[in-house]
Amino acid sequence: MEGDINSAYSSWTKSVLNAAKMSIPRGCRKNHVPGWTETCQNLYQAFINNPTVQNADKLMDELMKCKRERWHEAVSSVDFTHSSRKAWLSLNKLRGRKPKPQQTEVSANSITGQLVDSGKHSNVDKKFGRSINNELSCLLRQEAESPHLMNDFTFQELLESLRLVKCGKAQGPDLIPPDMLKNLPVTFLKWLLTFFNWCKNENKIPKIWRQALVVAIPKPNKPLNDPKSYRPISLLCTPFKLLERLILQRIDPIVDPKLPKTQAGFRREKSTVDQVGLLTGRIEKAFQRQEKTGLILVDLTATYDTVWRKEC
Repeated sequence: MEGDINSAYSSWTKSVLNAAKMSIPRGCRKNHVPGWTETCQNLYQAFINNPTVQNADKLMDELMKCKRERWHEAVSSVDFTHSSRKAWLSLNKLRGRKPKPQQTEVSANSITGQLVDSGKHSNVDKKFGRSINNELSCLLRQEAESPHLMNDFTFQELLESLRLVKCGKAQGPDLIPPDMLKNLPVTFLKWLLTFFNWCKNENKIPKIWRQALVVAIPKPNKPLNDPKSYRPISLLCTPFKLLERLILQRIDPIVDPKLPKTQAGFRREKSTVDQVGLLTGRIEKAFQRQEKTGLILVDLTATYDTVWRKEC
């Protein structure tokens, strides 16, 4: 693959969007009947050719059967354990409730200024930065003992990572949603795989992958006139997140065994429930020994915005 990495990705993105524009229907379906299937269409055609009561009853029975099946499917899909947000949206639709739009009382510039101020790192220790760079150099030298980490990604790895991508998520600045990415033909996927390997080998990424669409979500029970009361949600490019998943699949078997067993955040098959269970177990053991249990909770403000990171 030759040329500029930004222009190459831009050309690929335009090709995907143009293909989607020609292949995906736009607009609403006129005279849409919920539950209408091909069988209903055949029964309707039979009724048009022979308008009898028997043909009309067959058509209505088939239509009601399809509607009942759709109803059972909608009810069975309500699952609070997997996605409570999706479940509540389904229940609100069944009840006829519409979410009330929240009007922000601060400007976008105020929220942006708050994010910029909280993301500054003016007091970063230079010695700490040098120690991180030295540790990174040591890890790169150790990579010679496990060269498979830097091998090119395979098509099988790409398919496995793509299988884990969740549909229905918002798109990033490149306007490619996850649903479109999961339905790409093999030709587009092979080009994307070659592009990922190019980014890895050259240690470069397109400029658009460094951008994000930031959406400010109001925090519950917080004053809407305070810029600190909004939680920023960054929408990244979906192919970029797919590349991150490819890298994660390679380093996870090496990094995860070295993490403390008590750490539950950002780990597979672990959640806050594990921490609650651990805390409850220690309280019960202390109670049986007639001892007291002390607990310290640390809440760091704007943790993800203020964490130190090396500027690229």
